[in-house]
Amino acid sequence: MYRYLLSCLLFISTLTIAQTDAPADQVVTVAGKSFLKSNFEQPAKKDEQDEENNQLRQDIFYFSQVNAFVLRTLVEDYAEHNQITPKPEHVDGFKQAYASAGLSEEKLASLANFNALRFATDKHMYEQLGGRVVFDQGHPKMPIEAYSKLLMTYKQSGRLVFHEQKYESLFWKSLERPDALEIPPQDVKYDSPWWMSVAR
Repeated sequence: MYRYLLSCLLFISTLTIAQTDAPADQVVTVAGKSFLKSNFEQPAKKDEQDEENNQLRQDIFYFSQVNAFVLRTLVEDYAEHNQITPKPEHVDGFKQAYASAGLSEEKLASLANFNALRFATDKHMYEQLGGRVVFDQGHPKMPIEAYSKLLMTYKQSGRLVFHEQKYESLFWKSLERPDALEIPPQDVKYDSPWWMSVAR
């Protein structure tokens, strides 16, 4: 995934970057919520002399935050509009699976709730939209084609707006995943999230 993003960034960096007339601090807006430049966490500094490589690493670090914001906001908005809620047993199972991870109680509760919500949302998306499901680190059964279709409807309706072209280009490229491990349709099951087997 890192190499694929890196190659996309190298290509995109050769393009003329255009911006919308949105406020200068906005990066992307999803369902009325905006990610701002001031929201960016800064990458750890490296002592390398290669400024080009440092810039690419910084761009990937920034893009990962934009990507996480878009997908998380999509999940939360889709769940709200479809009255989807996480199952309590899935939330509890996640907490059990990561009980020894050294996370604060608040952080663990937040991660457990979101991951259980995302699992329920993935199930609903796949049942409604179908398509490719791929193995992704941290998201083992990602219905990526369903995400792509839904995000396109958000874009067409003005509910997904990128204010910087480089992030938009990279975002859509990231959803292609040509080399991702695809899960055969007969093996796609959303009966129980993966962490439940760890929690037992």
